[in-house]
Amino acid sequence: MREGRIHSGFGGQSDFVVGALPSPGGRAIIALSSWHAKTGSSTIVGHFTEPVTSLQHTAVVTEVGRADLFGLCQRDQTE
Repeated sequence: MREGRIHSGFGGQSDFVVGALPSPGGRAIIALSSWHAKTGSSTIVGHFTEPVTSLQHTAVVTEVGRADLFGLCQRDQTE
């Protein structure tokens, strides 16, 4: 959202989470690259002060590890 206008929708993300979580053993996981090889810098930066999605994911996974999110409040997910 920029200047109060939405520029993109959810895509399939909400369908994925809604389908995964109630399934037996289901988990909603987001996989992200955390390193930009050409610039030699992290792609994960402390820019946002609150979550940018309202969906409850189980975990965020990068090539260097996993952050378990399920059951945490939004503030703790952000941190």
